Amino acid sequence: MSGPMPGSTTPGGPMSGGDVLEPHLAITFGPMEIGIVLAILILFFGAKKLPLLARGLGTGIRNFKGALTAPQDDAEPEITEVEHGPK
Repeated sequence: MSGPMPGSTTPGGPMSGGDVLEPHLAITFGPMEIGIVLAILILFFGAKKLPLLARGLGTGIRNFKGALTAPQDDAEPEITEVEHGPK
């Protein structure tokens, strides 16, 4: 059998080196994967620690976003020097 394989986008088959990742090979993250990750987290950290971890993660993300959107005050504070007379 010569020529491109069925479903191939380049001559020589899917392993010829110039292929783009096809849609059926794309990584998906659906409800099943989320459930598996949550189950692993519950087993690893325990149910009592998950709300604390989530709260800390949310606070960290909120602080990061706030730092990105806050106006930056790059101006150095004005330093006033007070001259004292001779001692």
